[in-house]
Amino acid sequence: MQPSVLVLVLLLLSSAAYYAGRKRAFTVAQGRLRNLQSLPAYYGLYTAIWCGLPALLLLAAWVSLEHTIITNAVVAGLPEEIRQLGPDRLNLIVNDIKNIVQGNIVSRAPDAVMDAAAGRYRSLLAISHAAMFVVALALAIGAAAFTLTRIKPKQRARNAVETIILALLIACSTIAILTTVGIVLSVLFESIRFFQAVPVTDFLFGLDWSPQIALRADQAGSSGAFGAVPIFAGTFMITLIAMAVAVPIGLMSAIYLSEYATRQVRAVAKPLLEILAGIPTVVYGFFAALIVAPFLRDTGGMFGLGIASESALAAGLVMGIMIIPFVSSLSDDVMNAVPQAMRDGAYGMGATQSGNHPPGDLPGGTARHRRCDPARGVAGDRRDHDRRDGGRPRRQPHREPIRGGHHRDGADRHAADRRPGVRQSQDPRGVRAGVGAVRGDAGPERDRPLHRAQVPGAV
Repeated sequence: MQPSVLVLVLLLLSSAAYYAGRKRAFTVAQGRLRNLQSLPAYYGLYTAIWCGLPALLLLAAWVSLEHTIITNAVVAGLPEEIRQLGPDRLNLIVNDIKNIVQGNIVSRAPDAVMDAAAGRYRSLLAISHAAMFVVALALAIGAAAFTLTRIKPKQRARNAVETIILALLIACSTIAILTTVGIVLSVLFESIRFFQAVPVTDFLFGLDWSPQIALRADQAGSSGAFGAVPIFAGTFMITLIAMAVAVPIGLMSAIYLSEYATRQVRAVAKPLLEILAGIPTVVYGFFAALIVAPFLRDTGGMFGLGIASESALAAGLVMGIMIIPFVSSLSDDVMNAVPQAMRDGAYGMGATQSGNHPPGDLPGGTARHRRCDPARGVAGDRRDHDRRDGGRPRRQPHREPIRGGHHRDGADRHAADRRPGVRQSQDPRGVRAGVGAVRGDAGPERDRPLHRAQVPGAV
């Protein structure tokens, strides 16, 4: 029986154990739930966990060790002359035996010894699967029966279930951490071995990359050249080509979707871009090798240009197409994050919809658009072009900012200027301005400046 079928059987047994444990809790409580220390569902979960968890752990350990034990038993039954071969040749023969068992292609025509070894492997594998099925079922049923006998009204089933789940979570987190540590250590050890053979200066500043080196003593190969400068230069070149393709297309598509597209068009175009981002990178590589590179080679030959199929142009173009969805989505999110007040301020300064972006649609914008932000105030004159008056500018009462981001119109300003302690002044053009500050007052009003404000009719 295959391990997948056994897992399905264990899940069904665990489901049955859950209902049995829940029913057992009702029985020992004599129908009174207040006599139980935990809810009946926790007793069912407690029974189901002890029914399925030990059997699943046994199954995982059995599957991980099964092929190693069977392989050692098959190798021990091989003739002496084969077992005396080197590790590489012996591993090749063992792989051929496994391929015969699985029905795959072998490296050479199988002989009588390999056929006999393959038959022995099949028989041992069948015996192992049968034994695994029997042992796992016996363990699951026995653990469930033992757990049912231990269900008591005063048993803290909820605490036990939470402890087991917490242990499982810690085990999963530990596996993830150990996997990351293992990857880092493996890369570190291999790097140390590499730099023991290749100096660091040759790797960082070498101008030649030809990693043709003999891996075994019986192989013929050159000493190899491992200069990383060509690798870095190629990476930067491909990156520049990709950005030259992705940034304009992605930014323009984001502007269209954010400013001009209707809801119907956006509802269709946005998911299509997200689907493009979900295509695996290996598909892009396959597309570049079979479609884009030959197309560029043939197109360059038509114009007398020698473009190789392995050039960085094909890789850069395909990578640029690959990152268009990321650039478009990021730009669209940035544009949608701009406050509407900043856009309205840009429109109030005379900007059109096409002239308001990208500076007006990006956080911060340019200096002209920052002056339009009502949260910071309007610097200089602002004129409202009244379309109904033929486009002639019409002066509006200027609203100057005060500390805190609020604005004060003319009436409020004059009321503030009449407060005691505020010095009044008159400029040569007759425009009143509050140039003093409230002195002697407590609280936030003390240091608030009153800026110069224009009134209707002032030039």
